[in-house]
Amino acid sequence: MNPDQGLHICQECGYDMFDRIHGDICPECGKSYDTRRVVPRINKKSRNAIIWLSIAIITMPYIGLLSFLPLVLGGLASHQILRNTTYNRVPYHIKKRLKAISILMWVYGISFLSIQLIYILTNL
Repeated sequence: MNPDQGLHICQECGYDMFDRIHGDICPECGKSYDTRRVVPRINKKSRNAIIWLSIAIITMPYIGLLSFLPLVLGGLASHQILRNTTYNRVPYHIKKRLKAISILMWVYGISFLSIQLIYILTNL
């Protein structure tokens, strides 16, 4: 991914900020325009996180605790993205992916707990 790709887009609402300078206010959402570089390889990392978390959710009913491994891999991929946000910026579409990753982690956790509860109740 080109590091300057998406450089002229508001990171909150996606508004085209091509003719603006750093620090200008977005006319759509009112946020300050950020011209920091994009987190390196962020597109691949966020895609990998979603793939690993999806695999964890799909395989959980079949392999149980072994589905924890893809969950850890997905969590590590998303952690690498968040760790680099101090000095780099996260594009708007990646922020949406991070929300999806958060939702997938919650779905996994709730599903895992419900499957364990069903297993415990059926073995009483």
